[in-house]
Parts: sequence; structure tokens; C-alpha cells
Amino acid sequence: MGGERINPVQALLSQAIALADPELLRPKIDYEELAKAAIKAVREEEKRMRSNPKVLLTQDKANKIYGQNVIRSLFKRGLIEPYKFDFRDTVDEEGNLIKKTKGVIYYRVSDIESAIEEGNVLKGTRRGTI
Repeated sequence: MGGERINPVQALLSQAIALADPELLRPKIDYEELAKAAIKAVREEEKRMRSNPKVLLTQDKANKIYGQNVIRSLFKRGLIEPYKFDFRDTVDEEGNLIKKTKGVIYYRVSDIESAIEEGNVLKGTRRGTI
């Protein structure tokens, strides 16, 4: 032993770890709490996204999320309006680069969400028992 010094704290810690129950050394993960926190975060993000007027959905995605009949009905009632916001770079016949609108229809998520609340014709029609 050529003059190596053993740190007394390290030696005591090594002994304590060797004597300790291995189950106590493993971190306990509460999967139920983890799942609850993840669900809460997703719901808050969805709520934030739905209230943001800048968030748009393509017509196809809106039909998949809310249902084609719902989107069509809200549009027919005048509760939502379609938009064509996107541009694409294209080349005209002479080879000049121009911007054209995309042929994609968009809806604002905030418009859809508020229109569903406002346009619910069944809301308030339930009669109480007398």
C-alpha cells in the first residue's frame, strides 16, 4: 500500500450502502401521479391551443377531430368561416417566382370551439321532471 489514503466518509458510506436494504435504494415511481400530471398537462395545452385565435386546422383535420357533419352544420349556420391563409411559391409561365394561395381550407380552432357552444340547438331543451 504505497501511501493511498482512504477517505473515512467514503468508507462509512460504502459500509452503509452494503448494509442497506436494496429496495430502499431504488427510487419509488408513483405511476398514478405521473399519469395524472401528464393528463393535466395535455388538457391545459389543448385548452391553451383552442383559445388561441392563431391556431388553425385544415378542413380535413377539423372533419376528423370534430366530425364532418358538425363542421358542415356550423358552416351552414354561419357560425364558422373558412380561410385560405397559406401561400406557396410557384413559377409562372414565364419562369418568374410568384406566390399563390394554397387550395387548402382552414378553420380557426377557437371559432369552432365557440361555435359548438353557441350553436348547440339541444342545449337547454331538456325538461325537468315535474
